[in-house]
Amino acid sequence: ASPGKENLYTSSNPEHHATSLKTTGLPSGVVSLDFFSDQIGWALVQEGNCHGHKSTIWEIHPSDIEPLQCFMQTRLFSTQDGGVSWGVISLP
Repeated sequence: ASPGKENLYTSSNPEHHATSLKTTGLPSGVVSLDFFSDQIGWALVQEGNCHGHKSTIWEIHPSDIEPLQCFMQTRLFSTQDGGVSWGVISLP
């Protein structure tokens, strides 16, 4: 995996040039990636979003404006084909 990017790479030999791997089923937000073997691996994915109005400490919040709310979701994905396809193994 390349830190800060959404690409996975594969190589049959660490001394050879790695090639980019086209993956399916793995969303962005991977925070940890580990492989047990060249075929079996896991990825921990965290995704989040916020919506609503962020007020300052001095601002009075009108009752008709939704206050800021943020949500974080963590899911565990697995692969059994070297990272080509991924599936969620834990649900929120």
